Amino acid sequence: GRRVVVVGSGWIGMEVAAAARGYGNDVTVVGRAQVPLREAIGRELGGMFERLHRDNGVAFRNDATVVGVDGGGEQFVVLATGERLPADVVVAGVGAAP
Repeated sequence: GRRVVVVGSGWIGMEVAAAARGYGNDVTVVGRAQVPLREAIGRELGGMFERLHRDNGVAFRNDATVVGVDGGGEQFVVLATGERLPADVVVAGVGAAP
């Protein structure tokens, strides 16, 4: 019953979103790409995975940039557009460069 915001729409972000949703949480995935998993598997297959997740209740903010987390009382993930996503849990699945 928590509000989970997953920052990153790659494999880790999508897996965390599916698991969190499976436990009954409200889930929003924020990704910089226009389609999740685009860099890994392309636009068409990434769109298929997005539809599958949406059909299971996951919300998406694609082509979005996180500019901060505001924790004054209630916690929010703040996007560059000014949108504030309420979040009880924030997961950063943004990748790594060796």
